Formats: sequence, structure tokens, C-alpha cells
Amino acid sequence: KNSKKNIHIHTIKTVLLVLSIHQFSTVSARPSNVIENAHLGTAGKLFHGLYEQFHTGVSNIPSWLGVGEPTEPTKVKVNIVGLGRTGTTSLAVAMDLLGYTVLHDEETPRVYDLYRDFYAGKISDNALHEGLGNRGFNATFRSTNVDWASKQDDVKVILTVRDDVSRWVDSWRSVAYLGDLLHSAPFSWVPSARGLRAYREHAWKYVPTGGRPELYMDPETLREGYHLHYNNVIESIPKDRLLIFNVKQGWEPLCDFLDVPVPDVPFPFVNDKTKVRGLMLCYEIIVMIFMPWPLYLVLIASW
Repeated sequence: KNSKKNIHIHTIKTVLLVLSIHQFSTVSARPSNVIENAHLGTAGKLFHGLYEQFHTGVSNIPSWLGVGEPTEPTKVKVNIVGLGRTGTTSLAVAMDLLGYTVLHDEETPRVYDLYRDFYAGKISDNALHEGLGNRGFNATFRSTNVDWASKQDDVKVILTVRDDVSRWVDSWRSVAYLGDLLHSAPFSWVPSARGLRAYREHAWKYVPTGGRPELYMDPETLREGYHLHYNNVIESIPKDRLLIFNVKQGWEPLCDFLDVPVPDVPFPFVNDKTKVRGLMLCYEIIVMIFMPWPLYLVLIASW
């Protein structure tokens, strides 16, 4: 009987682990296609975001298990320092199309050990970026490393911006609590999710608030934090290595800055607020399902 119970418990743990691996993305799932479903209504975009988050998580399980295709070592050539919800996901898709190997939300679990060691003080900022390059990434999205980028003469820097700071505040507040969700089961059971906690706190709470993480949902604090980050970037990065970019500008300024040809495809615009609500709903549902997990174990043990 005990052997049977152990099998049941082992089985359920395996299932929970596979499901929790889905959290590979953070703020949003980057679409594999570049054509946003603009024809969908509000409900359609909501459910599309919900579906996409599940689908991308499952499809990326191999990379989590270390069986993905190996990548050639390189160096970080472009660093995007814009805050979340400033068009970074659209820019990530665009950088994919331009041939860069992008480190954005979806890829961070693959390098969680580097982030973990960096925030634990075990490796330097230079060692962190060398490690990211050795893992094959040459374009990184990190709003937290303006100081490092300012000292790299061979690294180009892109600051993504929004037209209206107040609209950015509303948009960011709709996803800012994701870090709290990722501290809950089943996500908290995954080593990579735990290893990225310090990075998430820094990127999602400290930087957007100008160093006041306890006020990460306060509109006025976020508004001030946006301007502080903007000013820090333009004061730190030499003008010849900096592009201040609104995704509404499209391909031309981006390709001119990177010295690459303009692709013969429309510039991608992804993750509007309704679709992002669907993405967040995916996390909320999973956390709600697993909230009474001790009860599930009791029921399984009683089989």
C-alpha cells in the first residue's frame, strides 16, 4: 500500500513540475509569428493571450530540460534598456527577424544560473555578460544594466519609450504583480524561477520605481521612476551608441542604427492590453488551481 502511495505522489509531482515549467516566460509570451490577430475582438484577444501563454510554455519545455539545439558562442552586441511595456516584446520579435539571438523574457530561465550567481555576488557584471554571450545571445533586454552598457564601447544601446507616460503607468501596473504570482506554487517549485527572483525584484520593482520597490504599484512613484530611468540612460550612454526608439517608428530608425537592411515584412506590433490580460489570466488560473496543493497531496495519499 505504501508503495502504491509513493507511486501516486511521484506521479503527481512529475505532472506538477511539467505544468510549472510553463512559467518560462515572465511578463509576456513572445509570438512566433509576426502578424498580430488584429481582426480578433476583445474576447478573442483575451483568449488568444491565454492560449498563447500555455502553448509557448509547453513548446519550450525541451529548452528547460537542456535538450534544445546548442548555440554558437558570441558576444553581446546590442543591449535594450527600456522598461517593460514600452514595446519591448515587439522589438524582441523585430530583433529576431533581423537575425539577432535575443535574450528577452522567454529566454531568461535558460540563463537563470548566471543571474542567480550575479545577484549573489559570485560573478561580476562583465562575467555575467560574457556568460550570456557564451550561451549564444548577442542582443539582451536588461533595463538593469545601464551602468555596464555605458562602459562598453562596442555595444549599441536601445531605449524603448512610450508616447504617454501615464498610459505606460497603467499598462505596467497591469503586469507588475506577476513577480508575486511567480513566488507562489507551482512556479516557486522550479529552480529557475527561484534563481531569477533577485533579478525580477530588481528589474520589475526597483528600476521602475527609481529605487522604491515597496511602491511598485503606486502610479506617481512609477511615473517618477520612468523619468528617472530615461534620464539615467541618456546621461550615461554616449549619443553615438544610443537609439531612443518608439516602436511606432517602425523599421527605418532601428535598421539604420544597427546598420542592417530593412526587412520586406511589416514591423511587428504585439501584446496589446487585452491580449496581455489573457497572458496574466493564465498565470492567475494556474496559481488558483495549485493554491490548495497540500489538500491534493492528502487526497492522493489516501487513495
